Amino acid sequence: GLSHVSLAAVYDGHRSAACSEYLASSFERHLESQWSTSTSAGDLLKKALIDADVAFRQRQEEERINQNTKIPASYPGSTAVIALLLGRHLAIAWVGDSRAVLCSKNRAVALTLDQTADREDERLRIQHAGGEVSVRMGDWRVGEAGLAVTRSIGDADVKNRGVIADPEIYEKD
Repeated sequence: GLSHVSLAAVYDGHRSAACSEYLASSFERHLESQWSTSTSAGDLLKKALIDADVAFRQRQEEERINQNTKIPASYPGSTAVIALLLGRHLAIAWVGDSRAVLCSKNRAVALTLDQTADREDERLRIQHAGGEVSVRMGDWRVGEAGLAVTRSIGDADVKNRGVIADPEIYEKD
């Protein structure tokens, strides 16, 4: 509702569309709930993504309890790349392998770096958190779920194995 604020996001769901659909319908609410306590645009995006992750996983757990069925639990997740423009200040937050590219003067510049188990720093982070990584289908994957990404929203079954919702942030004035 503010004239100097623009928001654009891409959510790429995996293991069903439930998480990406949740983000598409509710991320603005999470952003608004963190607005007054944030110290920067990047901090705002980080808090909103973490808040959305917790809320989505709680919602999934409540649905499982309410359904009380013998159907095996599913653990949908989503990558996200979100751009927030406040006046002339640009903040981008991302989890997973969705990408942001800035085009200027006929040149494209990647603003994000995929958070996958192919990255040694991410693979080591997963291992230090007690998670397992292995090569499957030609790429490094996380845990029994076989996730390629090491950061995501949702994916409740691998949150205790090092997969986190903590985004990386890019900011530019």
